[in-house]
Amino acid sequence: MAATVAGVGALAAVGVPGAAEARPVSSQYVAQHCIGLSPNVVDIPYNGGVRVDQDGPGKFAAFWGSASLFGYTTDGTLNWHNLRTGQKGRVPVTIAHNLSGNSYVAEVDSGAGPVRITTTGLNRGLLTFGAPRCSGVANIR
Repeated sequence: MAATVAGVGALAAVGVPGAAEARPVSSQYVAQHCIGLSPNVVDIPYNGGVRVDQDGPGKFAAFWGSASLFGYTTDGTLNWHNLRTGQKGRVPVTIAHNLSGNSYVAEVDSGAGPVRITTTGLNRGLLTFGAPRCSGVANIR
């Protein structure tokens, strides 16, 4: 599933000679149906999915996290693997979950192609336990 959001700069550039044309931001949602129990038990369920925003040729910004009524922390890792080039990387992250939901995680220079993104983590709240391993593929241009 992909969504396109026009940049605010597009409005400012209309009719201005020499103004750069704003590019739309392309978002993809990876592993959005990967749900687990919040470590606070009576809370909004944990979601291990990632929103990926295209951030230039071969680059993306990753947003991972889920809302929580009572707050908790995920100590996790975002692993990525470009299935076309074989390039891989990992980003260790600590996410403070709150009512706002998604947290910014990282800028990734994966190169263009299909990129498998996998999240793993340990959720710490009232209780502490492992988050589900969540994985999916984003198409990075």
